[in-house]
Amino acid sequence: MKIVKHLRLKLGSGEKIKFWEDPWLEEGILKELFPQIFAVSSQQNSNIAGMGWFEGHRWTWVLAWKRELSQVELQQLRRGFA
Repeated sequence: MKIVKHLRLKLGSGEKIKFWEDPWLEEGILKELFPQIFAVSSQQNSNIAGMGWFEGHRWTWVLAWKRELSQVELQQLRRGFA
């Protein structure tokens, strides 16, 4: 996925941008692109800062779920975050 083209976002600490609800990716809003995955996320109201951390200079996403993901949901997740 790509960050929105022709739009300048200043993520800063990531505390003001909602991971699932704000249009910070070119492809669209994550909860609309992946409604099944959004439904089982235990981080539905989280901002970007709450969805991971830096390991050195590299950002690592840390996603949490209400239940174990099905095979279909895992495939969607892999396609979306590959």
